[in-house]
Amino acid sequence: TANAIAPGYVETDLISTFTPEMRQVLCQQNPVGRTCQPEEVAALVSFLCSAQAAFINGELVCMDGGRRDFYWN
Repeated sequence: TANAIAPGYVETDLISTFTPEMRQVLCQQNPVGRTCQPEEVAALVSFLCSAQAAFINGELVCMDGGRRDFYWN
């Protein structure tokens, strides 16, 4: 099984260096209205590694809160 996760902006040390204005723009460009939490990425990793996801193979899971769709519309 080989899958990939394409996260959007995740609350990490890098994001903490962004100015409040930059963070506001990121959140405004995201239908969810916030950045992703590391625990949310970890939960997806855990699921993809579980027996429940045994039939999922060769997938790229875009985990950006809908931000990609913001640019398409």
